[in-house]
Amino acid sequence: MIVSINPLYRCNFRCANCYLTEDQLRSRRVLDLTHLDHRLSELPEIEAVEIYGGEVTLLDQTYVHDLKGVVRRYYDGPISITTNFYQMSEWLYDDDIDVNVSYDFDHRPHHEQVFTNMLVFSRPINVIVLATPEVMAGDVDQQIELIRSLANLNSVEIKPYSPNQANDRGNTNNAFVEYVKRWVMGFPNSQLRNTALLNDVADGVRNAFSDDHVYITPNGNFGVLEFDDADREFFLELPDFNAYLEWTQKEKHTLLSDVCRSCEFKGTCLTEHYRRKEGLDGECSGYKSLIEWWLARPS
Repeated sequence: MIVSINPLYRCNFRCANCYLTEDQLRSRRVLDLTHLDHRLSELPEIEAVEIYGGEVTLLDQTYVHDLKGVVRRYYDGPISITTNFYQMSEWLYDDDIDVNVSYDFDHRPHHEQVFTNMLVFSRPINVIVLATPEVMAGDVDQQIELIRSLANLNSVEIKPYSPNQANDRGNTNNAFVEYVKRWVMGFPNSQLRNTALLNDVADGVRNAFSDDHVYITPNGNFGVLEFDDADREFFLELPDFNAYLEWTQKEKHTLLSDVCRSCEFKGTCLTEHYRRKEGLDGECSGYKSLIEWWLARPS
């Protein structure tokens, strides 16, 4: 089981494409670690843990130490931390931490300082780029050159933008496919996470369903990514692990769109979460045409 722990929504940035509302970004609520312990005790074997926000570097050192102590009762592998990296907290240097930096070039606040922090950081980093319309409209060759200049780069992943309850930029699936192709053709494939994902699809080992990935919210509930009647993404909170299991079965059997039900890549595609409405612009959130392009490439 992959576990994404969200201890807080509060953030020191106000990014135009954030999935959180202004009320959430101002919230002072922090996950009660007793609740976290209870949630982790309900889970089967944990294979990976990610901690993200909001902005995790706003958490104080003592809380992070105690949070890690709870996690270590159930999991002994590396802990992934996702941060905007404006603040370089001391605990980010811990040997058992893998640092993921959300970096959208000059389309986020303080991007110059964030890039400087990445340059001087003494440990490996993984860069996550959100493919918003503004990012995809940029000069891809310059973007690739900039990321390749990071001597401590471990990997980079291009993440798709999803319309959500905080902001709705519309469907960007077609543009995402073409943008990722540019990265695949211009970036070392050994460091591009999207290439690894495409290989998993080709090998039939990628699981596109949600039955191996659960979220824990600042309220101490389990969560899954769901969609409202307007097809906007939000976190559906669930009271216990049984409710999560019931939802994952519903996802497989009743929540798939007609496009997905008949797809040869159902269950193994590139989607991060199956939407109720698919293929509205001729492309789906599983990026079928990108998969077909990858499979048809010269060997």
